[in-house]
Amino acid sequence: MQKYIQKNLIKSILIVFIVNALATFFHWYRLIWWFDMPMHFMGGFFIAWLVLMLYGKMKPGFVLDKSVIKKVIIFSFLIGFGWEWFEWGVDLYTGAQSMHLLDSYSDIFFDMAGAYVAIFMLKYKYGEKS
Repeated sequence: MQKYIQKNLIKSILIVFIVNALATFFHWYRLIWWFDMPMHFMGGFFIAWLVLMLYGKMKPGFVLDKSVIKKVIIFSFLIGFGWEWFEWGVDLYTGAQSMHLLDSYSDIFFDMAGAYVAIFMLKYKYGEKS
């Protein structure tokens, strides 16, 4: 099962990478106002998935205790927040002036929503059965 999850994770990350490359090339982030929302959701989902894999919690019957959930949420938040800082720095460097605080809040919200969905979906699908 671990290899199955790893293969699906790699495929999913490649899909997000390709969609992001296409979106950047064709300016979908500027043309479609909501396009970054599902991308941030998927980013938060994959970060949570990756953290769970790194902690070895993706085995049949795993139990998600509060400390693991806390780590997943913290990592997801820090990476999302770091990404917003990176975007802010690029925006400042290029002078694009496209950064807006509300957009950054929205992006971090969708990062976190993706992480929470990953936690609950993976717990339901692979976790401890009551």
